[in-house]
Amino acid sequence: KRRSRVSRAANHTSLYTFFNYNFFLFYNNITLSSNKKEKAIKNVFTPNRLNISTITPSSEHRIHKHRTTSSTTLLHTTKAIDNNRLRMDDRDTGTDGKHLINRNANNQITAENNEESQPFIEEAISSFPSLPSPTASQVEINNVPSWAQFIVRNQHEMQRKVEAQATELKVQSGKLKLFQKIMEENKELKSQLEAAYAKIKELESQQSTTTSKEDTTRKPMDQDILLTGTCESIHSLSHEEWEKRKVEIEARKHQQQQQDGVKQLQQLKKLEQSQQQRQQQKYHHQQQQPTKNETATSYAKIAGKNLPPKKRVQQPPTEKMVQWARRLLQPASGPTAYTFIYMGAPRRALHSEIRKALSLVGVAKERVIDIQFPTHGTVGLLVHASYEKEIRELLTQAKLPPKEGFNPIAASTIGNPTLLATLSEEERATEAKKIYQERMLNMCSRMPKRHLGIAILRHFTSLPEEDPHHIELEYWVKFQEKHPKPMYHKRPQLDNAEDAKRLLSGNNDSTNDGSEPMQEE
Repeated sequence: KRRSRVSRAANHTSLYTFFNYNFFLFYNNITLSSNKKEKAIKNVFTPNRLNISTITPSSEHRIHKHRTTSSTTLLHTTKAIDNNRLRMDDRDTGTDGKHLINRNANNQITAENNEESQPFIEEAISSFPSLPSPTASQVEINNVPSWAQFIVRNQHEMQRKVEAQATELKVQSGKLKLFQKIMEENKELKSQLEAAYAKIKELESQQSTTTSKEDTTRKPMDQDILLTGTCESIHSLSHEEWEKRKVEIEARKHQQQQQDGVKQLQQLKKLEQSQQQRQQQKYHHQQQQPTKNETATSYAKIAGKNLPPKKRVQQPPTEKMVQWARRLLQPASGPTAYTFIYMGAPRRALHSEIRKALSLVGVAKERVIDIQFPTHGTVGLLVHASYEKEIRELLTQAKLPPKEGFNPIAASTIGNPTLLATLSEEERATEAKKIYQERMLNMCSRMPKRHLGIAILRHFTSLPEEDPHHIELEYWVKFQEKHPKPMYHKRPQLDNAEDAKRLLSGNNDSTNDGSEPMQEE
């Protein structure tokens, strides 16, 4: 049993090394030196591979025999691998096995030395009938294992990748050369541009010198020359006096420049001092004020952070709001008209006081357009004609009956003693009418709602002349002059591309031709 175990181990190790060593070296064309082969043999056939504890002295001879047979078979397989590799190289080059003949001739000496181990080699080879014979001239590719074919396929793929990378490298090198040419051209252009700039600067400097000479010749005469007259006049200074005068003028100019420089320096110093003072004041003010972190937080602030937000309570609309909505949404019953309601008052009060009193009585103060004081002891309320009936009822209920038949343009409305003494009754009536019309014009012009002032003035100008509240048309013209209607032009139609270019360039004089001004209705 022990001998059979040892023989099995030796046979398995020799078979394993034969397969791996043969196919790996053959299909990958790998050649190993003699040192590497001996190392591989030592690693495979070492006593550590076997269970030394099971070996006895009686089985040492058998182990030594199998060790020699396995080593000889391994040497024989390496020779067969070398021969097969040379045959494959001859197929590619077409040398018909000349290298193999030379190789066998050189190896005859080694074969004679190993004649003693020949029976063991034959016994090892005969024990593996499935292995190819070392003298076989051809290798059956169909019997090649799948892993070897996989290695060959990977090798071909690597060759293709290398070829693709080589082509890409050629393309990139061409691009690099092109970029280098462009960089050289760019450098040349930059040098040419710098030379052009230098020439331009030279020309500009030459032109500036020529213009400065011309300007000096064309300079206007000095004020002193104008005061003393021309040099050719009778009263002009002599040449020596004129030279002295020039020196004095230059000295004055130089002195004035120095004084101006001193003033500027003083102003700058003052500005710097004022800025420093402001900065110091700010710094002291910041130090005096306590910071936010130093201020003590109260309990109310901390507790108020966690309170829920207050809900907005929507109150139901009041009767006044409902009435306002109805008036706003109802259609107009007739033409817009306005009227005055006059009431008695012992003294002249403020407009705010009158409005507060009316609201206490029940009159909607927002429906009273204006409050006037035409004469002493009388108040006039300007309201819409649709609200006249309602306001009269409210005033009668509050025991405030309105004045009936009051004439704002009567002569009795004037209370100025100078006018009473100087003017007659007819003149006072005309003056009262003028005062009333001027008051109405000022009231309509200062209305915040412009359309409301226009409607009021238009209504009172449309009244008949017999009506005391009638306003003449000249006041309507004055109102239009104060508040003219906005004028605008029709936008011209762009018929072609030239009109569009003119409009975009800003030459809009031609576009306004034929456009009629229009007024806002």
